[in-house]
Amino acid sequence: MKIWKDFVLILSFVLLISACTRESPPNVNVTAYAATYAGGIYQTNNGGTSWFPLNIDQEPLQYYFKRIFSDPQNKNILYVTTTGNGLFKIDRLKKSMEQAESLKDQIVTSMAFLKPSDPVERYIIGTESKGIFEASDLHGSWQYFDEGLSYHEVNVLMVIGKELFAGTTKDVFKWNEPDKHWVSTSKGIINKNIISMAAAPDGKTILAGAGLAGFEKNFFSSTPCLYKSIDKGLRWSEADRGLCNEMSVYAIAVNVNRPERFYLGTSRGVYRSVDSGSKWSRINCGLPEGARVLDLKIIRTVEGMDAVFAVCDTKGIFMTIDNENPKWIGKNYGIESSAISSIILVSP
Repeated sequence: MKIWKDFVLILSFVLLISACTRESPPNVNVTAYAATYAGGIYQTNNGGTSWFPLNIDQEPLQYYFKRIFSDPQNKNILYVTTTGNGLFKIDRLKKSMEQAESLKDQIVTSMAFLKPSDPVERYIIGTESKGIFEASDLHGSWQYFDEGLSYHEVNVLMVIGKELFAGTTKDVFKWNEPDKHWVSTSKGIINKNIISMAAAPDGKTILAGAGLAGFEKNFFSSTPCLYKSIDKGLRWSEADRGLCNEMSVYAIAVNVNRPERFYLGTSRGVYRSVDSGSKWSRINCGLPEGARVLDLKIIRTVEGMDAVFAVCDTKGIFMTIDNENPKWIGKNYGIESSAISSIILVSP
């Protein structure tokens, strides 16, 4: 019996080693922007082979946790939310940065762009404790947008077509446009501290990731960390087959060219599903031990490959190709010493 156990241990070790000696992904031609804690916003024009800080005055951005959002109407416009100094707009062509004056000192956690029936795009922001605001212009009047919102600690906003969702620390809400109010839509969700959301391109499959904070459980219960809806958020079911208990799902990304493939950025690395979230496999080959993945983005490159970028907090940025045997490679030259929170990939 001991010989058999020793054989199993040796075989497992060999399989682990061989799995992480697979071929490294090639370099890709991708433009990306990354948000760092102390260094502001960095840019790469070569898929992360080298990074450099944007050539603008970034002092108002420094020493805040930040997230980057791309304007869906203009890929040259980026928005940066900060946990302490509001919202900023960056024009990549003009190499300029503006701050939303009325949001100074605000803790802005998330942003979304809502295209209603009228031609004016609405900017929606979520805050840590003051709910949701909307405006049609960065420097315009930001109005409360929280009618029916029971909880004002907003973690994430998501738009599917013309539908808007909000994940808060205690519930999921959906905006009812005709009646102009938020409606709770979390039937089936146990851990309602939703910190990430994403949907398949057709909007039929939605995933919601949960964090550990604020969830009370008894000694015998586990902590579901992922939920799935196939009816636009009316009902949810646990979707954590293959995932570990007691972890947070910080980011969710879907490969729009292969919409059955979802990626999760978690407190235990990266997981992937190739069947629309029915089951998950951990794909950490090449990632540093203990990687906490705060953001994930996927883009089709000019070479025809689907490149996946993962932001691993203090451990850097890593890239792989969405293939059968992914291996991560560090893409950190010029940005190595920075804690990184968010990344945006710009379509060619």
